[in-house]
Amino acid sequence: MADANAGPFENIAFRGWLRRKDEPENVAEIRMQVALRYRDLAEGAQVSALKAQKYEPSTGRPGVPAPVGDHVIDCMKTLKRISRDVPPSDMEALEDVIIRDVWIWEGKSGGAIRKEVDRVLHGLDHMAIALGYVTAEAVTQRWPSSTKKSAASRRVQESA
Repeated sequence: MADANAGPFENIAFRGWLRRKDEPENVAEIRMQVALRYRDLAEGAQVSALKAQKYEPSTGRPGVPAPVGDHVIDCMKTLKRISRDVPPSDMEALEDVIIRDVWIWEGKSGGAIRKEVDRVLHGLDHMAIALGYVTAEAVTQRWPSSTKKSAASRRVQESA
């Protein structure tokens, strides 16, 4: 990471806050990948005449590029699904920190900063379920006191 103050998410990553001390080592990497995927989706969902074609297949056929319109629509659909699966308060925190570069903990100290960072981490974990990076059970183990479960984790528990 080149600049810890490039944005609030970069700052969280630089400070080592993507992983709480009681969590497995790979959690920070998963959360980083989920955040980067979220940024890519948000960027991909932007409709613009100046946007170049992205040559990642959205058709499921490797090596066959999809038209820009298909990629934009795929990104929009995925973002819509994610927004249904992540608790609203967490989704707001993710949009602020990862997309809008808002330092949601600015002017706060101590436990208040931790609470805001935990909203981001909790949201990333629920987004990771929605994107298929982790299971709902893994997230439930990390957040046992969470009273608001995501739609994705509720669907997994209902199907079990």
